[in-house]
Amino acid sequence: MGCSPSPLRSVPVAANHGYTRLSVDEEVHRLHGRYGVDYPEHTYFERERPVVEAVRARFVKELEAGNDVVLDHGLWRREDANALTVTPKPLTTSSPASASRPTTRK
Repeated sequence: MGCSPSPLRSVPVAANHGYTRLSVDEEVHRLHGRYGVDYPEHTYFERERPVVEAVRARFVKELEAGNDVVLDHGLWRREDANALTVTPKPLTTSSPASASRPTTRK
């Protein structure tokens, strides 16, 4: 797709670094194979759409659970980036752990 490789691509997930890494491109590759080789290039976005929704749902779930998450996805369109903008929840005295749990805009 012409994207530069992510420096985290070869880093093992969570076990050694304490975070979950979610990659849209890697999930598309796992499900459909190689871009332009195993499926026609013009069908990428059709194949990517359900993967983005699944990754977005997992991203939100991980954040709500208070986990650290790295989202590896080129957000080409401003509306996609805005949909994943993270806003911290307000601090409360009754539950200090909730202060570190961000929310996402929909």
